[in-house]
Amino acid sequence: MGLEPPVGFSDSLITERARIDRQIGDLTAVRARLDEIIAVATDPSHPHHSHPVRGGVTAGTA
Repeated sequence: MGLEPPVGFSDSLITERARIDRQIGDLTAVRARLDEIIAVATDPSHPHHSHPVRGGVTAGTA
């Protein structure tokens, strides 16, 4: 008598791995966008740079 996984178990694992891969891709894209925003926010010579308070953005209103 072998220790066989339940029918469909491998498919479930493959589906879960694909879901995780999608999440990793989404998070990587969000991180890249955040890096762009940080670059603008920390570069005073960038034309879109503005101080959060001077620019009219206050905590909790973004």
